[in-house]
Amino acid sequence: MDFQILYKYICQFCLMQIVWGLDSVKLLNPPDEPLSDHLLKILYSCDAPATVQLDCIVSFETGITSTLQLKKWSCVPGDPEIKTLVVNFPDWLVYQPDGIIPDSQWVLSCILLASVRYSGLDDSEGSVTAQNLATLQPKAFFSRPVKQHQLCFSWSTQMLKLTQRSAKKQCPFGAR
Repeated sequence: MDFQILYKYICQFCLMQIVWGLDSVKLLNPPDEPLSDHLLKILYSCDAPATVQLDCIVSFETGITSTLQLKKWSCVPGDPEIKTLVVNFPDWLVYQPDGIIPDSQWVLSCILLASVRYSGLDDSEGSVTAQNLATLQPKAFFSRPVKQHQLCFSWSTQMLKLTQRSAKKQCPFGAR
């Protein structure tokens, strides 16, 4: 087979892959660092019914790497779509440790990964056909903000506060 003919077939094959390969995903506005309640926009499309998955990959000083699934949704074939979603990174990655937020190991790196996935047979892992990532800069422990917890007070604590307030409003015994 002549080299020019082989080259022609290779170019045609690559062109068909470019034209027909509609699987894509792109993080449009990733944060610079792990944040709470970040409004993230993701552009995605797929050739056949698939799943789009958003993961956070964290590596620690100890050498351990952890993958946290943040969001997952269905992709239907068609024109590219933009999905806007609220991303909440784990509290131990965003805030300083306190009595409620646990202390974490020293975080070396944090990656936000979006991928288009096709399921395998028998619920196996399947294949990733497109992916896009953003490297986030994790903050050191004491550079992180302190979380303002939205805690609910127990009924007994609320009653005690109400009782103390009403007790202060009473007239002294001898003043009538």
